[in-house]
Amino acid sequence: IDNRRTTMKKQKKSWIFLILAIVMVVVIVITIKVFFFPKKAVAKTFTEKEYTIKLTEDFAKEKIEGATYYYESDNAIVMVINEKASELADIGIGEDSTVDDYMQAIIDNNKLPEKTKINKREDYRFISYENGDKKSEKYYFVAVTFRQGDEFWLMNFACRQTDDQKFKDQFFKWADSVKFK
Repeated sequence: IDNRRTTMKKQKKSWIFLILAIVMVVVIVITIKVFFFPKKAVAKTFTEKEYTIKLTEDFAKEKIEGATYYYESDNAIVMVINEKASELADIGIGEDSTVDDYMQAIIDNNKLPEKTKINKREDYRFISYENGDKKSEKYYFVAVTFRQGDEFWLMNFACRQTDDQKFKDQFFKWADSVKFK
């Protein structure tokens, strides 16, 4: 009987050890998957009357005063403002103004640093800058402008300044995805 009890205790310990080992392996596998192979964000196309833009599925379209369109996720925003050149005379923009003229007006009217430079991509112009003060959180922006006929389309991509390296390339991928109808 003692031999049998000893054998049963050994088997019980073996089973407990086996279960703990399996749990440990599962935890390690899950940890590796989560930290070394994170889930890739799935693209989501937002379609408006005038254009489409490919963001990610974690974005939602919202309404915000002053924006023609606005998309928001937990970590980034895209604010779209549409303005007719013929209605911007008070800031020195007219129907003959270029995208560069419009971007310079954006820099001047928003009192962005003088070193803010207008850059060119294939289909648009852009500026990048940080905004915020010591009392509030700083944000990183990439402002992209397209011209379609008499209209300027300003698309402001933004995230926390601490996330700028994570989003810098992504902002340009999103901007490159814009297709006007």
